[in-house]
Amino acid sequence: MAEQPEPPRTDFDMYTPEGNQAVATMITGIIEEIRTGQLRRTELADRIQRGTAEMAKQYPEIYDTEPQGDIADTISGECEQQLWQPISRWDW
Repeated sequence: MAEQPEPPRTDFDMYTPEGNQAVATMITGIIEEIRTGQLRRTELADRIQRGTAEMAKQYPEIYDTEPQGDIADTISGECEQQLWQPISRWDW
């Protein structure tokens, strides 16, 4: 099994360290799915939407502007590595 990718950041402007860790875990999972070919670019926005909807049950601030932008910026870094079009928070 491949080593889990580390998100390039750990602060996603959530209200608590636990919220930041939850976002980091979600992003790490998405990046791993991209790197292993389990997630295509056309599926990315839906995958992020599902992840944020699940997280919002415990961390509603996930829908605030700053966390959404931080998620998009972080995942866009991996998109660029894959030669994919970057993602915007407006995509999901």
